[in-house]
Amino acid sequence: MKVYIVTSGCYSDYTIEAVFLQKAEAELYIATKTAELSSPWQWAEYNEIEEYDTGDGKITTAPNRKTGHFYWIDVTWSQIAVEHQIMFKDDARKKSQLLHEKGSVCVWLPKKNEAKAKKILQDRLAELKAGEEGIT
Repeated sequence: MKVYIVTSGCYSDYTIEAVFLQKAEAELYIATKTAELSSPWQWAEYNEIEEYDTGDGKITTAPNRKTGHFYWIDVTWSQIAVEHQIMFKDDARKKSQLLHEKGSVCVWLPKKNEAKAKKILQDRLAELKAGEEGIT
């Protein structure tokens, strides 16, 4: 299946205006927008119809790789702001090692649960700070 994306602008002004399943609808959208303007050069000069193939939507991976939700915080922050990313468990382990070296605490959960992740991260952060203070 193809989609037709009406865009306008360029560089930092680049914007997706609308998305259509049929090219004729995208062309009609541009014509309608152009007719609404006091000067057709205001908008029509900078719009295009971009065509993309959506593919079949199927992604194949190794069946033993588990996806989940990876959460982390930086221990140098004064308040806990939880970062989140969906990733494979084995990739999360690698990222966790890198983030730990930079002073972060991390957790990977099989299902999205920000409240549980935040609680685990707060507990790990407390353990880390206690260890730094010599409290066990």
